[in-house]
Order: sequence, then C-alpha cells, then structure tokens
Amino acid sequence: MHKLPRFDFHAFQPTSTQSKGFILPSLIVISLVLLSIGMIAMQYISSSTATIQESHYTAVAKSAADAGISQALSCIKSGAMDWTNATKLAPNTNCTGSLTPATGRNEFLSEGANGIWKSTFRVDQLVQNETGTVVTSTGYVNFYYAGSATPSKTYTQSRKATIPTTNINDTRPIASGTAVTKVTAGSGFTCAIANQLLYCSGSRNQNQLNTGVSASNVLTPTLISTGGLSGKRITDVRAGYFNSCAVTEGKQYCWGRGDMGQLGNNNTTTYQNSIEPVFVPGMSGYIQKASPGTSGTFATQFGCTLNQIKIFCTGGNDYGQLGRPVVVCNLWIFGNCVGGWRIEDKAFFTTGWPANVNAGSTENRRVFGYDTSNESSEVQMFVNQSQLFNTRPTDVDNGAYYACTLVNARVFCWGDRYIIATILGNEQNGNTTSTRGWRNDGSSIKATNFSAGESTSCFVANGELYCWGARPGNGGDYGVASTMNVYKTSNGPGSALYGVNVEGTDTIADHIYCAYGDGDAYCWGDGTYNTVSPIQLTFGTASTDAITDVAAGFFHGCVVANGSQFCEGTNTSGALGNGTTTSSPTKSSNIGLSSGEAATSIASGKSHSCAIANGYIYCWGLNDRGQLGVGDIVRRPQPYGIVNVTKPKAASQVATGDQHSCGVIGGAAYCWGDNYYGQLGNGQQGNYSNTPVAVQGLGNRKVTSIDAGAYHTCAIADAQAFCWGRNNVGQLGTGASTANQVTAQAVSGLGGDIPTKITTGDQFTCAIANAYAYCWGANDRGQLGAGNVTSRTTAQRIPFELQNGWTDIDAGGEFACGAVNNVTKCWGRNDVGQLGRNYTTPIATPNTANYTPANVISTLSGQTVSWKATTTITAGTNHACAIANGDTHCWGANASGQLGIGTTSASVADSRLITKVAGYLDTNHAYKISAGDASTCAIANGKIACWGKGDQGQFGDTTISASRNTANAWAREYIRQQRTLDLTNITVL
Repeated sequence: MHKLPRFDFHAFQPTSTQSKGFILPSLIVISLVLLSIGMIAMQYISSSTATIQESHYTAVAKSAADAGISQALSCIKSGAMDWTNATKLAPNTNCTGSLTPATGRNEFLSEGANGIWKSTFRVDQLVQNETGTVVTSTGYVNFYYAGSATPSKTYTQSRKATIPTTNINDTRPIASGTAVTKVTAGSGFTCAIANQLLYCSGSRNQNQLNTGVSASNVLTPTLISTGGLSGKRITDVRAGYFNSCAVTEGKQYCWGRGDMGQLGNNNTTTYQNSIEPVFVPGMSGYIQKASPGTSGTFATQFGCTLNQIKIFCTGGNDYGQLGRPVVVCNLWIFGNCVGGWRIEDKAFFTTGWPANVNAGSTENRRVFGYDTSNESSEVQMFVNQSQLFNTRPTDVDNGAYYACTLVNARVFCWGDRYIIATILGNEQNGNTTSTRGWRNDGSSIKATNFSAGESTSCFVANGELYCWGARPGNGGDYGVASTMNVYKTSNGPGSALYGVNVEGTDTIADHIYCAYGDGDAYCWGDGTYNTVSPIQLTFGTASTDAITDVAAGFFHGCVVANGSQFCEGTNTSGALGNGTTTSSPTKSSNIGLSSGEAATSIASGKSHSCAIANGYIYCWGLNDRGQLGVGDIVRRPQPYGIVNVTKPKAASQVATGDQHSCGVIGGAAYCWGDNYYGQLGNGQQGNYSNTPVAVQGLGNRKVTSIDAGAYHTCAIADAQAFCWGRNNVGQLGTGASTANQVTAQAVSGLGGDIPTKITTGDQFTCAIANAYAYCWGANDRGQLGAGNVTSRTTAQRIPFELQNGWTDIDAGGEFACGAVNNVTKCWGRNDVGQLGRNYTTPIATPNTANYTPANVISTLSGQTVSWKATTTITAGTNHACAIANGDTHCWGANASGQLGIGTTSASVADSRLITKVAGYLDTNHAYKISAGDASTCAIANGKIACWGKGDQGQFGDTTISASRNTANAWAREYIRQQRTLDLTNITVL
C-alpha cells in the first residue's frame, strides 16, 4: 500500500540534539527524592514544636511536588505527554496517568511509621502560554489521627517548571486559481464545477459536452457558455453514458443523446442529440439532483430526477427502470418484442413498483436489496417491500437497467436484472438472507450515502462501505451468484479500506468503482487497476492532498484534491483534460489551483472562526478559552492549524460556538475551548482545553454532522442524534432540563425518522430527519417553530410543510431559518429584522405569527431574490444569510456591517434589507457561508472572505478592525505551527 507522508503537528516536540542521554528511569529519580523525604520525615518526628512540625511538613510536600516535576520531565523528554487533568500524573502511573501495573496503587509516594503520614503528588495537564510550556505539580502530605481513613490535616506545595518553546511556522499559501468542488465522469468525457461554473472535456460524438457544436473532441476543460446554462451558477452536475444533466437556479438542464426521451424535454426528435442544454419541464418546485442513465445500449437510455421529495423518471422503460407498472417487450434479440420499445419522454413520478416487468416466468421478480424467492405473489412483494409511494426520498442514482433512491437511511431500487444475470452472470440485487447482508426493514445499519453503477451498487453506513452486484469489491471473483449478497468491502485488517472513514462512492460503469474518505481515494475493478479489492490511488500530487470528491467513468476516473481535478485512465478522447490524448495520471488543465490550499468548510462563532482547508482545520480570532485549539490562549488574527492532529488531511466537519469549537477528523469528533458546562464532551466539566480532546459517549460510531451552540454541542453519529453540555432548558433533547451532560447523550423524540443534519443555537437545537424538521430546547421567542412559546425537552417535529421536504436548517441566537424544497423560511425572535419579513417586533410585544416558519420576503428595497434556488442558509446571533442562485444575501442586525451590504448601520430600515453581499463575492460565487455573532465568513473559489465585526481578528487576514461592511478575500497564508521544547533551559518555581 502507498505510504502517505506523516506530518507530526504535536503541540510539544523536544529538540533532538538536546534530548540524548537525558532520561533517567523515573523510579531512580523518585528514589532519590524519597531519600530526601525520609530524612525530612525523621526530623519531623524528632521535633517537638508546632513551628518545626509545620516547616518540615511543608518541606515534605515540596519534595513530593519536585518528584512530580521530575517524573513529568522524564515523560516529556521521552516524547510522551498524554496525561490530562482527568488522569493526572501520580506515583505508580505511566506517562498517560494510568496505573502501572493496572492494579497498582497511587495513593502515596511515601509514608511514616504506622501510616500516620503519607505523601503524594499530582501533575496537571500541560499548559501552553506566551512564555512556554508550563508543568504544574502539587505535592501533598496528609496526617491521619488514630487510624482514620480521612486526613486530619493536609499540607500542599505547588511547583511549576516552565520549558521555553520555539515556534516553527509551516506556512501554507491561500488558494490561487479556479477552485474545483465537484467532478463527474461519463463515457469518454468529464465535467466539473469550478467557481460554481461548468467545465467539460472529452468526447463530443453524442454532444455530451454541450459546447454548442458537435465536432472534434475537447482536450482541456472548457467553460460551458451556451444554451440554458449560459451565465448560470451550477450547483450539481451528473454524467451518464451519452448525456449529462446539471442543476442551476433550481432547474434541470440536460444535453447529449436524447432519442429515447432521456433528456426529459418532451421531444424525441428535435433534440435527439442536443448540442445545448435544454430545460426539462414537467416538474414544479426545486430540483435537487438529476441522474442520467449509465447504459450504452440504445433501448435502456433513461434518467431520473429528485424533485420535492419525489422521484421522476423519463426515457426508455424496457426494464421497468422508470418505476412504473408498465409491461413492455423485451429486447428484439430475444424474439419476444411486440410493437417496438416503450418510450416515455416525460418525467413521471414513480411509486416504486418493484416488478421485474421484463423477466420471463422462470425469473424471480426481485427488488434490489432483497431476495424475494419466497414471495407468494407480485402483489405481496409490492405491498411488503418496495412501498416508495408516500415515502420521502432524499437521493436518487441510476444504473444501466435500474434506479435506486435513499429513503430514511434505507436504499430502495427498481428495474431489471435480466441481462446482467443471464448473459454476464452477475446480479445487481442484494440478498438479505445472508448474515453479511443488509435488511431494508429498519435494521441497525443505516445508509448515509449511496451510488448506483452499471450493475453494481454501494452504500455507506457508519463510515463503512457495503456493495453488491458485478463489482462488490469484497475480494471475491466476479460473476458468481453470491454477488447478490451485500458485502462489506472493508472487512478486515488486510483491506485498504480497513479503518478508513468512507464518506462517499461513485461509478457509472462495471469497469471501475471508487470511494473516498479520510482525504484519500480507493478504487477497484478492471482496466487500469484490475483488482477485485479496493486499492488506494497514488497518482500525481493528489496522493498528498486531501481528496473531497471522486468520479469513476467507463474507462477513466477523476478526483478533486485540494481544489484541483486529477484524472487517469483511457484518454483517447481527451477525457483526462490535460491537453493531450496521452493516457497518464495527470492534473487537468485550465481549472484547479495553481498554488495554495482550497477551503471547503467554514464556521463562525462569537468572536472566532474555523475552517477546513485541504483537509486540515484552521482557526483564528479570540482565544481566551483555547477556542482556537492551537495549544495556548493567545489571540490569532491569522488562521492557525489546530494541534495534536494525527490525520492531517482527514477533517470533514468543523463547528464553532461562543467560546468552543469542534471538528470531525477521520469520522471521530473532537472539541476544544471552554468547558464550563461540559460542552467539550470529554467527561469533564469546568476550565477549558486549548487542544482538541476526543468526545466521549459516541463509541465507534462515525460522525457525519456536528454543530456547536452557545454552551452545548450536538452531533449525528451512525444515523443517531447526540448532544452534550448545558441543559438548563432541555436543549440536549434527553427528556430532562436540569443536569448538564459531560458526555454524548442520545436525543429522544425523533421516532423512526433518521437525522441527517443537526444545528445548535443559543439554548435550543434543530435537526432534519427524514426530510422533516425537528426542534427542542428553549422556546420563549418561538424559536422551535411550533406556533407557541412552550419549551421542549425532547425533539418535536415542526408542524409545517409536512408534505414537502426540508433541505437545510440553521439555528441562530433566538431564531432559526431553514429551507423547504430550497425556499427560505425563518421563525423566532425578530426585533432587528432577523426573520426577513419586512417588519420588526419589539421583544416585549409577542407576535404569534413569528412562532411558525414563513417565507423570507424577497422584494424589500427593490431587491428581488428567487428563494426557490436556496442551497445554503446560515443564522447568526441576530442576522442571517443565504446563498440563492449563486449569490449571497443577508438580512437582520447590521451594527457591525455583518450584512456585507456596504454600510454599517443599526437602523431598522437597514436591518430589513435583503441585499446581495458586496465586494469579493460580486465575481466569486460562494458555496459555503457561516454567520457568527456579529461577523460573517464565506468560501468562494477556494478562498475565505469575512466581513462584520473584526475587533478580535475575526477576518483572519491579520487585520484588527472595529468593522468591515463588504466581503474581502484573504491575502494571508495559513499557518500550521510546530513547537520545539528547549529542555536545557527549564525554570522551576
């Protein structure tokens, strides 16, 4: 396996030349100190005065503290510094604070005759400040009277050793170039989204590049500037075999081969090979995803679309792939075709009909993911198993002869397996009778992501990959009946995926299947790799950068690594986009970064912010409680990388609260900063941690969503919601509203709805589960959206738009905003216009209309915004922002310029403005945004731009300023800091 470079960003590193020959065994050090302690004790026993007694007692405690310092320095010199305030260094413990042996005692260092006195020490967790690393050791001497187990008198003495530190800054430039955020690969062509625009390269034999002409191949990624996509901001793109589809402004556009009606434009003649993107009619509301079919066979061309928690399919239906109970003929080569192919050229809502409408009587009729051989009738199979009708699908993806959807963490599929099973000998179905299989009946395995290829399907559950069909990736041979079973591809230490937190998968063909996670990509199949088990990709600089997306085409594959597109495989048509037809692993031309690190995630807190750039977490701003996670409490007006990171390119989530932060690295949750209410979740309460600590109570579950509120934190792990921290009004959702929780606790009240996103406000929490919205906690301002002001200690579904799907939600100070089918709505407190309703309501004047979600008004002060295209929404303390149609708009409080509209005003008139953010975002199109207390930050074209309040360095560009009223992009580098300890110049006090 390819070995990745190991970056060691541990907060404390001793200098190499000074460390040699220093370490004395800790027992020898302690023995020398004990000799001194014994002599002092003898003097105490022989003394008859209280003054001498107290003096000697103090000296014993001081000697015990010195013993603790010696043991700590010995640990530091050996590079072991893992004790904490929960497991402090003590006698008979190792450098983690654990008993050695495990059954040993650590009560005392030494004792007097008959146990009348005992001495011990405790060493606190290391602290980093401006002067260096501080070791604090406290010595204790306890006196016991008449054999009592409780000390009658205790004397303590503390000693501090300060180790000078030298900071070595590893600088990383900011992004320069055109940052790529998504890639998709078809048959001989590739398309990508960069700066929210569409670029394509490769074959044009079926007009699949939509460049406006059908001519020779395109060898470098080319901006698509014709047809319906001209000037549009692209939010999603998917490639099929001969055609592609994109989503922009809430609408679907498709191009390429269309003779089977697969373009969905109600025309099978005029646009048989559309050279420009054509609008797909027949579907109202917001389009979330379009998925073209992946078959190269004429009769099987089709496509499906996710629209308002409904699935629409269009095109050929010879294998029931449209999900409609239409009995059609088989392919003519089998001799039983009557009347030609049945073509559907409009989008139809599918009820999830499971029948294999094309199979003969000798074939079992199956639903993908099921073994239905024991079903007595097709009707029973339909009623008991598929049941997509009246469900709430949240994703869709197509294979060659079938389609699948994700419904409440379960995968449902429909279509045909006839040709695959009979001719190729492979199955697309998943068998649940196997102990290794996955049951679509509410089992403990919950899917969070899935993809469907030509005749292989995979889903991700708890960070592990499960597949079935022609290329299950389980290491076995292809073409055997057992491929009907659902296999875990990372089922042992020998697998390349073992221990990897898988985030997503992709393929359109049987030739290659790929997955990505922890910043790396893994593929299997034939062609370039020719392997039955996943192997790690190692081509180009992509192997050292964080991979955030993967695409597997028919004979080539691509990844997005640090904002650039890398491809390898067959390149005869220019699909690799390197300007040639040479088939070699390469970085594509024209798009991608020329230098620096691309940001992919952003979070703004009270007076600090954090971001993920190239898989690493950086923070900046106020740091008085260690909320930057850099090992000290020094303010940083420039982004610094968090310390103690063992997976330096595996960060996938970041969140910021008032004075604490959290992140997800390799699927595990870590928090740092203030811990007064236990909001770090590390089993402790009080004080703070200036370095990341692991959240306890989640077990081995993989975290897919995390958010930090004012004084509490919540996460989704293995499709379950958990919260910890302050719980004075039930914001943890545990059913109680009293005790704070210092470890993760399960949220109650979601029923059978599986959460996919969670967000925390001041003293309340909201989540999206099964496309419904839930909230709990404080409700004095109607922030729970329930139409009243009654607080809740368990999750309660918002009784609004239940027949439609929630696509985003964010909790602010005492209000919240969300998107229903990507239409922006807000509810709760509205004293400064944070609900965007063209009015404000004084705090002392209740307005029940504010207690339920209502549309943000889009025509204030001449501003017109099509909220039907909202892709991202964020709520701060008293202001909110949304990205709609590729533009960023804000409303609410503006005293510090946090709306970014070019003015700094606290007037009611300005607070009600819904205005496009000015400055850097005029020409660079944001795709991530986060509103903090009085500042806002966004990511556009790989760069971070911040505005609003900047008195604590919230802008991240070294500027300390009272306010900034337009978006300015960073011009400063990221810093990963490595600290070196000078153990030859220790000061002990």
